[in-house]
Amino acid sequence: MDRCVILMLFTSGFGFSCSSHLSLRTYHIISKGLTWEGAQQYCRENFQDLATFESMDDVNSITELYDWSWIGLHEYSKSWKTMSKDINSWRWSLTGEGSRTGYYKWRDSEPDNHMLMEHCVGMKPGGYWFDDSCQREKRFVCYDVVEGKNAYVYVSEVKSWYSALTYCRQHHIGFPVIENSDQQKLVHSAIPSYSDAPIWLGLYRVPWVWSDGSQSSYRNFSSSKSENYKDEKLCVSAKSNSEWSDFNCSSVRPFICQQVSELTTLVSLRMESSADLSDSTINQQLLHQLGAALLRLGWTNVHLQWKSGPSQQQSLTSPEYSPSC
Repeated sequence: MDRCVILMLFTSGFGFSCSSHLSLRTYHIISKGLTWEGAQQYCRENFQDLATFESMDDVNSITELYDWSWIGLHEYSKSWKTMSKDINSWRWSLTGEGSRTGYYKWRDSEPDNHMLMEHCVGMKPGGYWFDDSCQREKRFVCYDVVEGKNAYVYVSEVKSWYSALTYCRQHHIGFPVIENSDQQKLVHSAIPSYSDAPIWLGLYRVPWVWSDGSQSSYRNFSSSKSENYKDEKLCVSAKSNSEWSDFNCSSVRPFICQQVSELTTLVSLRMESSADLSDSTINQQLLHQLGAALLRLGWTNVHLQWKSGPSQQQSLTSPEYSPSC
């Protein structure tokens, strides 16, 4: 069935365009010295929040900058010490979400996020979990469903966490999820008894989080290693040459605030499908796929929402609006 629908895009930070990038962020340089939390409170009271950057273009839009000014990026140790719901806490790759049950089987003193560089989780032969650098190579177990039954497939070839995830998705379903002791036993039992090598699990986390909740992946650290990794909380400052570094959040520094405008864009989509687009489950699946495609193109902070029309062919917007590129 051929039907026309309207997709509404709510974007913050930059606008939707057929051929251009439109910045909607305005940055404000504040010279007074405050702690990171003090700067965050000041920005939220007088503007919107501490600064988020999507690209080097955003950074270069600031013509004058005090050395080591606070920006919105920060990291909490509680995010990797617990199975919490924080945006940068541990999550399962199969669902993209944190643990629903809070189950874990950490080895003593783990996770420790050594040097702030351990963002993926492995399992020791004894069954205990530990965090490690995602670039390390290990064997792994994939999850699949065979003849209606859950299957756990051991792979003896060593790969980095990301390469192992790709392999599992290409040849099976993905990494398994462990939400209770029974699932833990099933994954552990997939490891051959003769093996004394650790394996990768599907647990990972995305380090650092922006104060405004943005999903921007842009980073510009001057070094890949933190000098302050033992601190309970770390916050990021930007230098006048645009390089970033982490500091104890209690230090007093100038800072950068932001004001962000939100843009709503209507995009006309014509679909040939027999699917019932009034079904909320189908709608959500389509939005998820469209959102993933936009994310791959570098779009962050985009909220998608359907605006359905009264008929298959009738225009769904006012006569003045023409949803064409």
